[in-house]
Amino acid sequence: MMGELLLRWLWRWLRRHRPPQGWGSVMWTLTGLAMLAGSLHEAAWLRNAPAWLPPLWLSALLAMWLAPRLRTAWSATLFLTVTGLFLAVITVAQAWPSWQMWTSNARYVWGLISQRPVDSSTLIALGPWWLARVQWLATDVSAWLQGTAGSSAARGLALLFYVLLWGAGSWAGWVMRRWGQALPALLPAGVLLAINAFYAADARGWIWGLMAALALLSVRLTQFHREKAWQRQGIDFSPEYRLELYGASLIATSALLVAMLLAPNVRVQPAVNAFWSLFDAPYLQIERRGERLLSGVDQPPRSLIGGGDVATGGLPRAHLLGDNPALSQRKIMRVQIDSPNTPDPGINYRWRALTFVTYNGQGWLNPPQTDVERFAAGEIWDTTLAERRLLVQQRFEFLAGEPYWLYALAEPLTADRPYRVHTRIPGDVAGLDIRARRYTVISALPNVSEAALRTALPVDQEQWAWALQLPDDLPPRLWDLAANLGQKQDTSYDQARAIESYLRGFRYNLQVPAPPPDRDVVDWFLFDLQEGYCDYYASSMVVLARMLGIPARLAIGYAAGTYEADDGWFLVSEADAHSWPELYFAGVGWVPFEPTASQEVYTWPARSPRPADLAGAETEVKTTLAAWQRQAWWRYGLWRWPVTIFMLGLLWLAGRRWRRMWRLRQRASSAWQLVYWYLGRRAQQWGLTPDPGLTPHEMGQIWRETLAPERSSSPLAGEVQQMIDGLLDGLNRRVYAPPAQRPSDAQAWRLWRRLRRLLWRLQWQRRIGGLQRRLRAAVRR
Repeated sequence: MMGELLLRWLWRWLRRHRPPQGWGSVMWTLTGLAMLAGSLHEAAWLRNAPAWLPPLWLSALLAMWLAPRLRTAWSATLFLTVTGLFLAVITVAQAWPSWQMWTSNARYVWGLISQRPVDSSTLIALGPWWLARVQWLATDVSAWLQGTAGSSAARGLALLFYVLLWGAGSWAGWVMRRWGQALPALLPAGVLLAINAFYAADARGWIWGLMAALALLSVRLTQFHREKAWQRQGIDFSPEYRLELYGASLIATSALLVAMLLAPNVRVQPAVNAFWSLFDAPYLQIERRGERLLSGVDQPPRSLIGGGDVATGGLPRAHLLGDNPALSQRKIMRVQIDSPNTPDPGINYRWRALTFVTYNGQGWLNPPQTDVERFAAGEIWDTTLAERRLLVQQRFEFLAGEPYWLYALAEPLTADRPYRVHTRIPGDVAGLDIRARRYTVISALPNVSEAALRTALPVDQEQWAWALQLPDDLPPRLWDLAANLGQKQDTSYDQARAIESYLRGFRYNLQVPAPPPDRDVVDWFLFDLQEGYCDYYASSMVVLARMLGIPARLAIGYAAGTYEADDGWFLVSEADAHSWPELYFAGVGWVPFEPTASQEVYTWPARSPRPADLAGAETEVKTTLAAWQRQAWWRYGLWRWPVTIFMLGLLWLAGRRWRRMWRLRQRASSAWQLVYWYLGRRAQQWGLTPDPGLTPHEMGQIWRETLAPERSSSPLAGEVQQMIDGLLDGLNRRVYAPPAQRPSDAQAWRLWRRLRRLLWRLQWQRRIGGLQRRLRAAVRR
């Protein structure tokens, strides 16, 4: 009983305080804002961050309440700004007094009033406590703005996020309530959601949700404006038309969302390359200046440079998922090796993404123009890579964001999704890209012994000049060091091992200063700094190996991570971000080495190499590739284009039909006249072409003649005729009868809905009957 009374009271309150645009507009506005909050929550930029939904909803509802009460937007802006800043400060500073503080102070005050003995130790002065919390926040924000804050920078970012969300929510509520516009209202929230999706998370679901909320809000506000215009013009209308309006909008919204889901991804690589050739340098400047303000984020932003084909000079940390050498334990991905089923203790696993070949003294880069070739799921891009290699299948699952580059062991051959190969020159791959949070890849892992590496023949220096490139102004002492390391070694492999052993004697340290701008990075590391992290070790080995005539390149990605023996997965965190050198040996291919002191040295399996030529590959691998190719047709096949075109066509037809119906409603003086026009349009579907100048009586006669052959065989035709006669009679009474005897608009809509269903059923009966007659005639022949 109490629940029923509460529901009745709530219903009366909602009807009494219903905004002119309706509660539906409020609901869809809040739904669109909730998509932004959900996207930020999934991205998890900050640890222990405040909930993002309350400021969005609270600011939107407050702006909706203020919109009809304040005359100017300036007064509303001032009020909302002050309120938002106040709430942001006390929320981020955790300056909300707890319930225990309120109760202890209340007991103290009550004791003073009742003249009872009180314990003054329970009193908490809220004013000084609140001021201390605010001063603590102000100190952290000041340090954050100056770029000197550590982990406390998260509070400055949390304050910034809170203010941005408060502004987006206030704008959405004000514009929806005051102007009644859908797109301008949700535009700031959409921009923030797009930025968040680009930098941090795979937010396609949240984007689809925002688009659906925007579409439904647009329909609701369009209905509000049209009905308001009809009321001003004195046009009578029935609320029954809303059913058709929302039905058409639901179909259009569904078609749009399905088209967004099924539409194939189109990448115009020349345009992307041209964009970065112009904006690469200015973006890097902005990115570097923003690093100090974003130092407190739990998930560093994904680098735009790392998502394209162009790599700029500098150590390649921007190309990893986390761009700070002092990376956290945040989990990035999980990897499972399917074959072999258990990790081989003789192999050091590295999940590689990119390789770099050009060293400019300050860091690494790739040529600005690389050839990009597309491959289907299960299609092998280079069959020669499998020679003297072990085929290994891995499954990747990314836990934070969506990668651009394909991560894999050694040389990836193919994947279970469409992928692209970026080659610098024929046969030399910079990396493979794939846009998926989950994928399976088959790689060719080196399967050679140390003896085979020692017997590898020297390479052609001219042919491999691109992998032996060095700056012209390298310091002479670097050349002397390389000569000293290699002079006592008989083979290229022994020289590589000597360089590796020498570099592992340097101290590993993440907290090192940035290289001076006028110094060669490798020279500065080897002779002055003499400590650093993996980028310095790997760069030094590549440069020293090239000085000895060994083709080398730098690879970046992640170390193996932590192996979970219970479920057979490697768990990889940001702290596992890594770079290492890869050296080329004739007849073997690219072989990784590990000069970084904090990592284990590669130990090559003491077994004879097993050729893994794909022409004679195991049946299991062939079966896997065939399954991937079959699945690719369903997931990524060309059938998605016609389906997308069909959905867009359906969307266009729904919009066209709604516009036609809306024009008819604009012209109609009553629902009866509108229904009469609908009946005329339905007559065209029956093959009739009634003259627009016909009277209702003449229209009824045409329908009688058309339905006369059907009455003897179908009782439905007689019922249809009665409904048409009733509709025409109601139209005449609506026009000519006294006001007290005129039928209501609601009667017209009820009559038309029933007549429409009957006409549809009768039309299908006619089609089925005609088909049956044609079949009988064909059988008799």
